[in-house]
Amino acid sequence: FPGIPRDRQRVIEPAVWGARRPRRLLERPIRHIAYVGSVQPHKGALVFEEIVQRLSTPAHPGLHWTVYGGGDANLLRRLRRLERVRVRGYYKSGSLIDRLRRDHVDLALLLSIWPESYGLVLSECMAAGVPVLAFDHGAVAERIRRHGGGLLVAPEAGAAGIASAVAALAS
Repeated sequence: FPGIPRDRQRVIEPAVWGARRPRRLLERPIRHIAYVGSVQPHKGALVFEEIVQRLSTPAHPGLHWTVYGGGDANLLRRLRRLERVRVRGYYKSGSLIDRLRRDHVDLALLLSIWPESYGLVLSECMAAGVPVLAFDHGAVAERIRRHGGGLLVAPEAGAAGIASAVAALAS
């Protein structure tokens, strides 16, 4: 609301059912990594593609990947062609928490290349108990710093920075 002083404003996060504390990232090596959210360039789909390509080497044989979310048909086709990637596509609102738990996802990648204003997907990952790796900008970064449950990578590090963090967590 324009004109209301900042000290009189407060954002109340929506409630998410079944919240769990995200497991600590270093409890065990990660094996199942998920790209979560809309499959669009601005949401990081091309970054995800590059990360998978960087880590699809004999040095990282145990990693497998899942894409949860619909979006650009051409990008979805490209991701389906990647080694060890399963594209689940669209999911019904409210079903992501159960899907992440059921599929035993170890790490969620929230790769938006521009700052998000809130990031409902982060709430769903936290409710599922799945830690998040994201770029250090926008509300997602602010919420991870405030509540924990993930790691942040400088946006200028790009796909190489995220891939490096995933490789370190996988070893």
